[in-house]
Amino acid sequence: RNIETSTWSNSAGSSGWKWDKDTSTLKLKNMIIVGTDTGSFGIQGGQNISIVYEGVNVVCGGTSASGDSCGIMDEVMDEEGLSLSGGGTLIALGRQAGKSRCGIQLSNPEEEDTGSLKVISGKVIALGGDAGESGDAGSCGLSASKKIQIVGGDVTAVGGAAVGSCGIAGGAGVSVNSGHTVAVGG
Repeated sequence: RNIETSTWSNSAGSSGWKWDKDTSTLKLKNMIIVGTDTGSFGIQGGQNISIVYEGVNVVCGGTSASGDSCGIMDEVMDEEGLSLSGGGTLIALGRQAGKSRCGIQLSNPEEEDTGSLKVISGKVIALGGDAGESGDAGSCGLSASKKIQIVGGDVTAVGGAAVGSCGIAGGAGVSVNSGHTVAVGG
């Protein structure tokens, strides 16, 4: 959605989300977000965004026999890509689907050599969903068509039961500079 808001969705400010359109930053605080449509995403971006999290936040994709399911899906057009940071925990779950099943996926629809998925701080748990009956598509915890950079934080990425399952997949490589990282294929 193209939402223009700068206040917490929960008036008490103890939980909810807040979008800053000027900085393309989504702030999450103690949220549970579930994609309800088949072939859906818990959070879907169409631009370079930053997600900042406080407390414990869970984002799940929907289920689909023939579509995709990602906790977080973002498509980017330039170098910035998707950045994840905060003092809390972000849990992203892809669910059973016929196509792509990723906890967090970043793609560049133009197939240009741009965009990165960057984990800066906090705790990120990304779990790919299972293939289900089709069994022929991949599943990843963290997936990016270009590069993945882990510069801090505590990252756990696990692929689901599928052909081509992996914890982390970066089309232009993966770099881990700091923090703690665990990646496991399903």
